[in-house]
Amino acid sequence: MKIPNNPIEALKSVIKNAARKLTGASIREYMAEITTEFLEGNARKAEREFGWGRVTVNKGLQESLIGIKCIDNYKARGNKKTSEKLKTLEEDIRSLVDPKSQAEPRFRPTLAYSIITTKRVCQALIDEKGYTDAQLPTENTIGNILNRLGYQLKPVQKTKPIKKIPFIPEIFDNVKQAVSESDANEISKRISIDVKAKLSIGEFSIEGKSRCEIKALDHDFEPDEKLVPVGILEPCYDSQTIIFGNAS
Repeated sequence: MKIPNNPIEALKSVIKNAARKLTGASIREYMAEITTEFLEGNARKAEREFGWGRVTVNKGLQESLIGIKCIDNYKARGNKKTSEKLKTLEEDIRSLVDPKSQAEPRFRPTLAYSIITTKRVCQALIDEKGYTDAQLPTENTIGNILNRLGYQLKPVQKTKPIKKIPFIPEIFDNVKQAVSESDANEISKRISIDVKAKLSIGEFSIEGKSRCEIKALDHDFEPDEKLVPVGILEPCYDSQTIIFGNAS
């Protein structure tokens, strides 16, 4: 800190630097004391000499006069969090998004059998929970709440086991019997046919591997043609046939 050569200016500098280190009621008490001691209790002079706000100085003088300090409620300042303004919002979102939650009375939930996007959640909050568009925060905020609650967009995993139905053994027994009867019949021929997904033909990678350097196109657009593989198996003769049909 550079100290001015003039003693009066040096004193002012010390007083102003001391005020910068105080906050709340302490700084108002300090301003009131300096103003009363050196400036005849005049808030306007304090503003001119030290750059302090007159409103703050007057508030400090009043506190000093009546002996009561005002407690600053800093937490009430600014814009509150969405969770504080709408205390039931997170629970309402959870009840809409969670597939295990109770269905709404009309049994027509907005989000049933659909991709749960932020926009759909906002609309469901309005349609089913009674919120207004003015009450709800932005879609980005709703998206952040969804992520915080663990509802990020993710692929559905095939982990739920299917229960075995009671008559599966009877089905397989029936199939075995039909196969045996077909094989024993000289005029009967048993075959198995399977059609696979369309295959794009071109300079594509298709996750293939090669020991020599081969470069593929960066996108699989506009293939030369599309083929459909069809496999035919003759179990009795252990014969396999693969046919490629043109699906372009």
